Amino acid sequence: MTDKRANIRTILADDHPFALHGLKCALLSQSGIHVVGTADSAERLTALLDRVPCDAIVTDYAMSEGLSNDKWALFVNLLNRLPRTPVVCHTAFDAPELVVALARLGVSGIVSKRDTSGEIVTAVRSAVAGQQYLSPMAEAARASAAGVRAAEALKTLSRRELEILGLLLSGFPVMAIASMLDRSFKTVSTQKVSIKRRLAAISDPDFLGHAAAEGWVHAFSAR
Repeated sequence: MTDKRANIRTILADDHPFALHGLKCALLSQSGIHVVGTADSAERLTALLDRVPCDAIVTDYAMSEGLSNDKWALFVNLLNRLPRTPVVCHTAFDAPELVVALARLGVSGIVSKRDTSGEIVTAVRSAVAGQQYLSPMAEAARASAAGVRAAEALKTLSRRELEILGLLLSGFPVMAIASMLDRSFKTVSTQKVSIKRRLAAISDPDFLGHAAAEGWVHAFSAR
C-alpha cells in the first residue's frame, strides 16, 4: 500500500496573492508534497474541492468579506463535509480564543503567518499523519492567559455546541444555522439554550455581552 505521506496532494486557499504564492513555494520545495489546486476565496475553494481530490487543505481563516461561507462557517463546512481530509488554518489572526476554538473544533493544524514558512510544511505532514499541530505562535496563543480562560470556558461544550457558538458569534441567526448544519430549528434553538446555560448567560444580551467581554465576538468574526 502506498504511504499517503509520501505523495501529499494539497489544495491551498488565500485571498492575498503573495501569501498564496509563498505557501505554494514553501510546499513545493519539499519532496512528496504536491499542490493540486489553489483558490482565492471560500466560494472558489468549495467549488475546487468538488472537482479535485486532495489529502490536505491549507486555508486562510478570513478571505471573502461579507460572504456567509467564510471564517468560522468555512471551517465548520469543511470539517463536516470532508471529515477524513485534514484542514490546516494558516492565518494572520491568531487570537487565543480563536486558536483554542479551532483546535477544539477539530482543525488539524493552526499556523500563524508570523511563523516561519517551514511551519506550514510541518503542519501539513503532521496533519496527514493524523496528528494535530500548532505552530510556535499558535501554541503560545493557546498557552496564554486568554487562551487558558477560553479553554476553561469552552471545555463543557460538545463539538456541535461549539459549531453553533461560533456561528452565533459570527452573526448568523438560528434559522440560518439550522439550514447550514442541516438540523431542525428546534434542535439548534435547544442547543443555543444549552450553550447559554453552560456559559452562565440568562438572556441573549447577557450571552453576547459575556462573549464580547471575553473577546470571542472579535475572534470569531475576525478579518
